[in-house]
Amino acid sequence: MANGWLSKLRQRSWSIGQLLFAIIGLGLVPFVLFAALAAMDAADRQEDEIRRSTLDLSRALAIAIQGELDAAVAAMRVYAESADADSADFHRLRDIAQHILRERPDWANIILADPSRNILFSTAVPFGTRSEVVDRASLDDAIRTRRPVVGQLSTGPRGRPAIPVRVPLLRGGEVVAVLTVTIKPESFVRIFRMQKVPENWVIAVFDANLARVARSRDHAGTIGGSPSPTLREALLRYPAEGVTRTSTLEGDEVVTGFARLPTYGWVVAVGASTLPVRSVLLRGVGFYTAGALITLAACVLLATWLSRLISRDIHRVRELATDMGREQRVAAPGSVITEVDQIGHAMEDTSARLVVLVDQLRDAVDQAQAAGKAKDEFIAVTSHELRNPLSPIVAALHILDMKSDGSTQMERGIMHRQVNQLSRLVDDLLDVSRLTRGQMAITPRRLDFRELAERVVGEARLGLEASRQPVQIGFTAHEDGPLWVLCDEARMTQAINNLLGNAARHANGRPVSVDLAASDSEVRLTVRDFGTGMDDATLGKVFSPFYQSRDNQNELRGSLGLGLSIVRSIVQSHGGRVAARSEGLGQGSAFEVILPRAPAAEVNGS
Repeated sequence: MANGWLSKLRQRSWSIGQLLFAIIGLGLVPFVLFAALAAMDAADRQEDEIRRSTLDLSRALAIAIQGELDAAVAAMRVYAESADADSADFHRLRDIAQHILRERPDWANIILADPSRNILFSTAVPFGTRSEVVDRASLDDAIRTRRPVVGQLSTGPRGRPAIPVRVPLLRGGEVVAVLTVTIKPESFVRIFRMQKVPENWVIAVFDANLARVARSRDHAGTIGGSPSPTLREALLRYPAEGVTRTSTLEGDEVVTGFARLPTYGWVVAVGASTLPVRSVLLRGVGFYTAGALITLAACVLLATWLSRLISRDIHRVRELATDMGREQRVAAPGSVITEVDQIGHAMEDTSARLVVLVDQLRDAVDQAQAAGKAKDEFIAVTSHELRNPLSPIVAALHILDMKSDGSTQMERGIMHRQVNQLSRLVDDLLDVSRLTRGQMAITPRRLDFRELAERVVGEARLGLEASRQPVQIGFTAHEDGPLWVLCDEARMTQAINNLLGNAARHANGRPVSVDLAASDSEVRLTVRDFGTGMDDATLGKVFSPFYQSRDNQNELRGSLGLGLSIVRSIVQSHGGRVAARSEGLGQGSAFEVILPRAPAAEVNGS
């Protein structure tokens, strides 16, 4: 029966999406989702319980500590009334205070101060010994508000930290004295221990300035410190009470509930470890993982069979693609997977069209190569044929110069200029012909590129000054001394002249600058004009043969668009590179020629 079912399955066409969804549907997705949701729900319930517990405990502790502070205030008031604390018998008052301290071991000291902030007596020092006020701000608050004040954690005369609780004594509505009892922080630690909280919980009390008063863990080492950054942020965010996740000073992650004392602004924080939450989550994950593994095993068996089926058909398609790369016609092999079968038929149709297109492309390439070769031969023959009549024309003009008088001078000048222009165009065509056929001869020798550039610029400057539209050319060398390079002097002179001529044509009468700089390995010549400039389209084609920008038709006269192409060929034949840049139309252009400097060994050996 199983074999019959598999046979029917093979005979039916299935899409890849159907097969994959079958694997996923029989596999892990529903189970994993259920497992994750169940584990997360259990962990959330556990965390909610911890959050309620920490908040309730922080509230209870806040009430207990509030009661401890209120009890201290009440005791001081009883002491003041029973002992007539505003009398002048300070010695007797001090003896009564010492008796009270023996009955209250959680108290460290009792102090009596007058409204002028003078200490009348302190049980921490011998009677009559002068003592300074500690935490003067809380004493000032008690006198100003005429109400009990709990000060900040301070260090007393004996060098022990304590919390001052100040109670003003009023007679006729005026403060006549202030009684202060300092409470040891350890008294709050004893309150913590009475709660029987788990060992991995931590409880802390902070005064109104968020200075730590007491802590259930490492009390002595942390007293007086600040809350952890995460707890401090939570305390500032929630003014009264709240529950949030924070980190302890030891770096443990805890769920922290905290509550403020309504009267004194203190904060009680209770942190419960998140390990129970993690434990619940891990137990849930472990339980559901076992079930997932069983389901996975079944899915693997099914996926193995399906993957072999898919891999076989894909391998056939890959073979088809390989045959198409060899320009062969292919036939679709057929597949039980709908998409693969469609791809096979599409490749069969494509391969038929591809073979035809490749044949047509080869014919087109052969025709283009033949046309290019014919064009190069035509340019070469035309250049030589144009040069042949130029020599006798030039000779005839020179003879006319010697025979003619001044009446034909203007006509002869026009003829000289046009002959020179024609000769320059023919030379460019000959150079392009040599370049395309690889016949341009380069004879490099070591020479001073600075001297060469300066000389070529000087000659170009003289030629432009004699023209009808002279252009100023400035030359700046940023390096002292010779800059040795290996190059063909005649060809490099031609390249620089082409750059200068191009800059002069596009300068619109503005100056042209030539800068020469060098590094340890290169020499850089920059020819910059401030005229028409180029857009991005022109920059991409400026070194192409016969290309001319159409931005200004007047600039095209007397040019075939070969000068910059020749420049690039000459520079590249010397192992250098050439680049052009422009900020846009009307912003001018800059052309850079970069050549390698001559090796040090050749320079030293010269």
